[in-house]
Amino acid sequence: MSIGNLYSSGFISYQLATDTLTEYYTTVEEDEVIMFVVDGETRNLNSLFIENVGTGILYIKPYESDYVITIPAGDSCSYDLIKCSGIQVLGSAGQIFRWSGMCY
Repeated sequence: MSIGNLYSSGFISYQLATDTLTEYYTTVEEDEVIMFVVDGETRNLNSLFIENVGTGILYIKPYESDYVITIPAGDSCSYDLIKCSGIQVLGSAGQIFRWSGMCY
């Protein structure tokens, strides 16, 4: 089955180049939801890269899914050829990681 052509129109990450640059993103609440919003509009990602820079396992639930991505400490995951408008970081506040993706 063909999925057709996938195009990206932009790049998004956990920080803007105009903000104070930080080494990683830190969650501020339990089971935090991060929606991919650009200029007030929710964007869909067709490629998402997540790097766990913390010391424990990182559990990520794509917003459109009931399944969990498990990323061990010091490891990363690429979630590609998908439609993803956000993620939920399962667990306590204070988890640290980096994320970036291509949106359309």
